[in-house]
Amino acid sequence: MIHTAKFGGIDRLRRRPRFVASGATFDPLSLSPAIWLDAFQQTGYANNANATTATDFSGNSRHFTEASVPPVFKTNVLNGKPGFYFDGTKRLLRSYTGSGTAYSIMAVVNRDDDVFRVLWANGIDPYLGMQTSRRPAFYQGAGVTAGMSCLPVSTTEAMILGMRVTAGTCELFDGKTRVATGATTSSALKVSGLSNLAGFFWSGHMHEVLAFNSRLSDTDWTALANYLRDKWALKDRWRIVLDGDSITAGTGASAPANAWASLLAASLGTDGYHVGNFGISGQTVGNATAGGGPAIYMRLNAATEEYTAGLRTSGNNVLVAWGGTNDLYYGRTAAQAFADFEAYCQGARTAGYKVLAVGMIDRNPTGSWTGAKRTDLNNLCVNAVGMYDAYLDPSDVDARFDDYTSALFADGVHPSDAGHAILASAIETQIRALL
Repeated sequence: MIHTAKFGGIDRLRRRPRFVASGATFDPLSLSPAIWLDAFQQTGYANNANATTATDFSGNSRHFTEASVPPVFKTNVLNGKPGFYFDGTKRLLRSYTGSGTAYSIMAVVNRDDDVFRVLWANGIDPYLGMQTSRRPAFYQGAGVTAGMSCLPVSTTEAMILGMRVTAGTCELFDGKTRVATGATTSSALKVSGLSNLAGFFWSGHMHEVLAFNSRLSDTDWTALANYLRDKWALKDRWRIVLDGDSITAGTGASAPANAWASLLAASLGTDGYHVGNFGISGQTVGNATAGGGPAIYMRLNAATEEYTAGLRTSGNNVLVAWGGTNDLYYGRTAAQAFADFEAYCQGARTAGYKVLAVGMIDRNPTGSWTGAKRTDLNNLCVNAVGMYDAYLDPSDVDARFDDYTSALFADGVHPSDAGHAILASAIETQIRALL
């Protein structure tokens, strides 16, 4: 429903005044958006009314419409401000491909549940949703670009999410922090529409979406993110990045909610924190493929995804780095594993992260892993200079982590529920001390 008024013979949209932060002069129109959907400026809808049209405030009249299954307009859902609510069956569609091979999108959204939902698809067909109830994931086309847990998944939280695209490469962002990169495909812009993963709709609130026919510069991206943060009364959250192997991913816990990463995120909460779990089962610290190890390793993440100093929220990042046991398992020496671990942690610190390094726990001696190699690696880490901001040896917290047959182990390698609970508490204590 769009109301118009005549001004000098020209039809103009009657809307609420654009938001201007106290003392701020930034106006998104200065960046020439191709599309600007904004619940704050939207008029014509009472609370719980069907929003058959989302007005485009860019001046380009690219309004989004849906007659059959439109979202519901909510007048007060985020710090006293409105939003469009999608319940998992609603959509707003418009065919718009944009121009060229470069574009940007930034949005304020609030997810609603723990089932995979399509948030949007634009130009390059990026999807943002949840792969499972345990690990929400960023999708690029039909494949996962980077798994990223936003735990606890049952907690709704307003987020500034976005993407920048240049010549077939997409960068995905949480606010001012890049969290993943990937290749691109082609499709039109949709908001909570059907995707190539047919049948999935997004569920949650959409507050604002801005799309641009260019790749925004770091300066413009930061200015826009700050504007949206202030407008919707959000916070620059501490970003807690967890990286490691199956212990960080949560193996051994009887349920995902009992894994130390999940317990940590639930305890920290989302008010001021965003926990991203990059732990992958079998992952090594360095490239151990020559010794028979997997192709996924932590130093690769450091080079391509994690440490974008120019766009992160400066000073609001902590990396919990925990790796090495698989490196030893696949045949690397303690010295080799340490060299990779040290370089990984130092790279994070150089990018501005505070680093909490965690020492290895015991495990059933298999492959090339031995207790002696574990001890050597831990000793090298303890005595390292400039490698981390804090170091945690789980065995100092509970001596049973020195015995893989104890009740703190589920299978001789991974922690049990009891072990995960102790780790979560100890790691949270270290994180809060760093902050």
